[in-house]
Amino acid sequence: MRQALKRSTNDTTNCNILNKLAETASDEDWPSYNAELQTICEKWINQHPSNHPLKPFYLRHLAAALNNVGFLADNQGDIPKALDFYFQSLKIQEEIKDKQGIATSLNNIGLIYNNQGNIPKALDFYFR
Repeated sequence: MRQALKRSTNDTTNCNILNKLAETASDEDWPSYNAELQTICEKWINQHPSNHPLKPFYLRHLAAALNNVGFLADNQGDIPKALDFYFQSLKIQEEIKDKQGIATSLNNIGLIYNNQGNIPKALDFYFR
């Protein structure tokens, strides 16, 4: 995958590869792939009109990257930062109606509240 990333000049291909690398690379490497994915997506979104047919593709990948940042913050014990990124991801996923992404973000938010002992709030997110 790393070789394919080096050879690719297409942003959509790069996003797909970076997303896979962010999910499968070592703990030391995945944050850099995720950051690159986030940068490509944000740049593309800012440079194209909101009605462009590829916008949902880039928003979906941006939401995944934000969710990954939230996961990293959660693992580092920075719960407010984790929640912030999970909610940013959720907002985008709801905008593009990405049901799987919505479920992932809601579950991650619910886990944080569950780990804090706030079971009613956790259940609210789990049920959503």
